Amino acid sequence: MATQSRDTKEIERLVLGAVCTSPLSLDDRSEALRRLANYNWILPDHRVIYEALRRSRQRNPAALREHIVAEITRLGFPDIEVAPFFTPRTLTKAELVGLANALLAADRTPANQK
Repeated sequence: MATQSRDTKEIERLVLGAVCTSPLSLDDRSEALRRLANYNWILPDHRVIYEALRRSRQRNPAALREHIVAEITRLGFPDIEVAPFFTPRTLTKAELVGLANALLAADRTPANQK
């Protein structure tokens, strides 16, 4: 079970990083984020980054990073380190959807239900 949680945390980080840095259209990014609207994030920091991403319409990674930092500060979490989410990643839309589906499937397992 601990391995599954660790793997799920890594997938969460990868998905958020891909949303931050992959060359996705705003519509594709919004679609990926909508798919995860009911997902129960394992790490609270990931949930905060997700919420900040949902509130942004920035396409450029540098502008998005600035917006995310400002947004997480407004949400009351100024100490979250955003740099790991802005390490360049190139995932296709299909790969991102696959990872989002993996998170949603993991979220339905008994280990992740409270």
